[in-house]
Amino acid sequence: MRMATWHRERDLLPPVRATSRASSVALGHGSWPGSWRCRLQISAFFGVANGSFDTLVENVIVPRIQAQLEIHRGKPDAAVQTLAPAQAYEDGIWFQTHVLRGNAYLASGKPGDGVQEFRKFLARQTLQLFSFQWTLAQLGLARAAAAQHEATNARTAYQDFFALWRDADPDIPILKEAKAEYAKLQYPPRGAPSATVEGRARSPQFQ
Repeated sequence: MRMATWHRERDLLPPVRATSRASSVALGHGSWPGSWRCRLQISAFFGVANGSFDTLVENVIVPRIQAQLEIHRGKPDAAVQTLAPAQAYEDGIWFQTHVLRGNAYLASGKPGDGVQEFRKFLARQTLQLFSFQWTLAQLGLARAAAAQHEATNARTAYQDFFALWRDADPDIPILKEAKAEYAKLQYPPRGAPSATVEGRARSPQFQ
């Protein structure tokens, strides 16, 4: 049930993005919470009647979707703020928010905070063994460590990520990016810090 809800949340992103863009043009601004069409669409998708949200959808699902939109728009600080209501649920089964917040911190140039978020998520792996978020969190940890110029920790984190994806298609864009970033750690340009990686998080759902 939890995985089903997560996949529904992920699948909802493309239509909500389209509705959000249309609403922004029509209303003359990009304030997604003010877009009643987006909220009605989410209500219908999750089976909530009359556009009213239950507590979980209002405080967890909607903030996550909005935060991913904010990251995609280049507003990671706004994404972090948007995720504030979800913090009350992170001690339970809805702790995937740590990965999204970690990506937002990384994109906003705060890799230290990102490391903490990724580690919080990875420390609870036994709770959801088959979530695709584990590999994304591992990659986020590697990128955050590299952004802090912690070469040894970054190399280890990248190696752990590659181990998780050892059977993956080598042409997957995010895997190719990770290999290129890892190569920079192994062979940094002359005069460059020992660990360099672009401190900009990517939201996998939009790749």
